[in-house]
Amino acid sequence: MQPPVFPALRIEGEEELLLAPYRAATSTMAEALVHPGVESSLKAPALRGLQPDTVEAWDAAFGTLGLRWANLGVYSATDSFYCALQPQGFVPSQLSVSRGECNLPEGDRARAAAPLVAMAEWELFKLRGDRERLAHAFELLYADFQWREQNQRRRNGLLGGTAAPYRLASTGRFTLGGRIVPSLANNSSWVDACGMYALNLRVLSEMALLL
Repeated sequence: MQPPVFPALRIEGEEELLLAPYRAATSTMAEALVHPGVESSLKAPALRGLQPDTVEAWDAAFGTLGLRWANLGVYSATDSFYCALQPQGFVPSQLSVSRGECNLPEGDRARAAAPLVAMAEWELFKLRGDRERLAHAFELLYADFQWREQNQRRRNGLLGGTAAPYRLASTGRFTLGGRIVPSLANNSSWVDACGMYALNLRVLSEMALLL
């Protein structure tokens, strides 16, 4: 069976129109930034999370990609996450603003949605060409990759994960009796995790080849 052939889209002369939604969304990002200071122990600016005293790697990665694709800036909202837990060898999914440290217990829930962070870092490198930063990020992201291989690969060969860092906890398959049951996600494999994992591996492979 031959794979389907999808047409290549060629959009010419509409670049500004296509970028307008990105620019509209990212132009308001300054209002959501938390800066290091008297009330913040973060080591770099980050985006406010949905919960008080919290910033999240998911938001930071999407914010960084939005700025990159909208051509509005070259800074990264993920910097605080790289600074937070370097000795532990992974990028945390949440940070406490007041403490500047991981906001979650050690283990599964402390892990970031690494594919998004890796993609944001790769896009920043293509823009800046900062090889030293890429090497530093790659070391942490590769350690995270190895941890996932050992802890989240299921017996069926597919991948599972923790729902919260992927923003999937509210989907129907993780609820029972109208209540969210994280173990339903943690103990199974799911297509969202597998798709992000494939993206993560591709991005890390491109980083490794360059480095």
